[in-house]
Amino acid sequence: MKRPVMVTIIGVLAIIGGIAQAIFGGALLALRNDETLLKDTELTSSQVTTIGVVCLIVGVLAVIFAVGLLKGSRISRTLVGITEVAQ
Repeated sequence: MKRPVMVTIIGVLAIIGGIAQAIFGGALLALRNDETLLKDTELTSSQVTTIGVVCLIVGVLAVIFAVGLLKGSRISRTLVGITEVAQ
């Protein structure tokens, strides 16, 4: 059965968004002790770490769910919607 074009577009965009979010989370983790970042954001190092970990996890999950969506999983369809709202 052929996949609808919109499902393919949503899947590809979800993968791109998930990768971007995972990279952002990784960057936050790498910069969690940067004095300039902490001063500019007015956050503590542990808060930046928490935000980075959450972004990384949500990004990775978004990629996994999007790949499932492209494979035709009905469960992934729902999970992609939930992760897009979370993002």
